[in-house]
Amino acid sequence: MMDSIQQITRDRKTEKLYILSPDLRWAIATVREVRPDRGVRLDRTVAYPEGGGQEGDRGTIETTSGLRLAFDDTQRGPGRVLFMDGFSGVHVDVPIYHRVTPEDAHHLAVGDEVIVSIDMDRRAQLSLSHTAAHILYLGVKQVRPEAVNWVIGCHIREDQARFDLRVDERFMPDDLARMEEFATEFICADHTIKIRAHPDEPEALYWLCNDEVIPCGGTHVSRTGLVGRIRVQRKNIGKGKERLIATFGPSDTDRLDRGG
Repeated sequence: MMDSIQQITRDRKTEKLYILSPDLRWAIATVREVRPDRGVRLDRTVAYPEGGGQEGDRGTIETTSGLRLAFDDTQRGPGRVLFMDGFSGVHVDVPIYHRVTPEDAHHLAVGDEVIVSIDMDRRAQLSLSHTAAHILYLGVKQVRPEAVNWVIGCHIREDQARFDLRVDERFMPDDLARMEEFATEFICADHTIKIRAHPDEPEALYWLCNDEVIPCGGTHVSRTGLVGRIRVQRKNIGKGKERLIATFGPSDTDRLDRGG
């Protein structure tokens, strides 16, 4: 029974080209499933699906007849669940769906060969934002180390990154100032950022920077100096809950390492 489930998972999964080649803007792929309610599943894609707080990529799917269909989001379906430190509950070998309108979905059929492309400027900004999120996390770890054990949510969009945390004591202005000071030093040091896979799980990825190791499958820039200045704000979101928001810049997507 378990072997049958694993075989079904392998047959439905989408090859994630962005893992080994995050600088790819486009790829040739084959349509494997069309669902007007969910989107288009391809056998392979360059599009990063929403996950780890990072918003999904947007782009286009072009048919051999030259018809170009826009997708405004990328989502993952269920897959094989990991039970590993740092990745417990994470799904791998997942199908990836590119959300097109129901009307556009009717233009595609299983077996069609297409070109899938992503908005690389937006990807670059999301990679910048995700890197800023990690630096904010390290700043919290430096200033209020107990708080990093109680992250209850995060959201990474083009212009900002945020963490929601459970805390016994609210973050004070001095805490935020010390986080910004840490972030400034970390960014100015222009540390190299690398992404490595777990030896037993190619989709279980780690973010490595200046001896810091964080389990993360998102996209990132190649060094901290690209982030610019980080500013940290707080917001109370309920009793015992705080939101930390990192804005960054100035950003210049033309000079970003779009390899992530």
